[in-house]
Amino acid sequence: MDSVLALTRGRPLGFWVVLRHLRLEENAFTAVLQPGEGHPNLIGQASLRNDNTFGQVTFVLPAASQMTLVARLMDELARQVGQQGGLGLLAAVEDESPLFEGLRQSGFAVYARQRVWRLGNLPLNDAPAGEWLPLTALDEFAIRSLYQALTPPLVQRAEPFGAHGLAGMVYQQGGELLGFMEAHFGPRGILLYPLFHPEVRQPAAALRSYLRGLHFSLGRPVYVAVRSYQAWLEDALRDLGGEAVVQHALLVRHLTLAQRAPVLAPATASRDNRQPALMGPLPEETRPLPARVVLPEGAITHESYYN
Repeated sequence: MDSVLALTRGRPLGFWVVLRHLRLEENAFTAVLQPGEGHPNLIGQASLRNDNTFGQVTFVLPAASQMTLVARLMDELARQVGQQGGLGLLAAVEDESPLFEGLRQSGFAVYARQRVWRLGNLPLNDAPAGEWLPLTALDEFAIRSLYQALTPPLVQRAEPFGAHGLAGMVYQQGGELLGFMEAHFGPRGILLYPLFHPEVRQPAAALRSYLRGLHFSLGRPVYVAVRSYQAWLEDALRDLGGEAVVQHALLVRHLTLAQRAPVLAPATASRDNRQPALMGPLPEETRPLPARVVLPEGAITHESYYN
């Protein structure tokens, strides 16, 4: 149920995944339910990185025979993640998986879909170099604007900007930043998450130029995860000889309620906007001249009234 782990490190109980959970910056939570009466135990695991606000469900097994207990298992994982400051749980499930309906019944909702493509051996020697540059701190504002313009609000709420840390390559076209590539590397494969603006003229050429820099792939398979709101990139992947291998439904279970709150202007704003007071009399040449008023004949003036 974690596409990054599944495609880069293999089985959820494999050796490389166990080593990943030994890192201090990541917490792993495991829940075991014992139904009894000869039924196998239902085991689930979730992880939460220190710099993330959403936990990730890693696996649930055996799911097919214990669907009635999935909701109780998810409640326990949500409780453990919430105690560590997590705001929700994420899961990636195949559409045909029996877990899909079980997660929907336990409070999960679909916020996006993605299709994973596998790229074969590409002749990249003749690929153009392109304008892929390493990400710097100066690119953060441009990437944030690109993310907010292309990503639906449902996805932004489940995957806040910079939740995984900004790391990757940026693509420039005509001096303008129009693409960002996030890469995850593991012993079993390489997983890429592209984010391209529709104004990119040749997305296939841009992808080829990025793949040209993967000299250290060491024969590992390269996967590209295309979200539903970036589906127009699939034509470029077909041109590169890519093959769709799996389709995931991305689900989220929020542990908090979103509430709109007004942002009040600080009280000092009105004081800061006041005009400065004039100190002392104005010079003679800058004093305004008195207005000359012409009254009609017989009109009562201030002086004649009191006199």
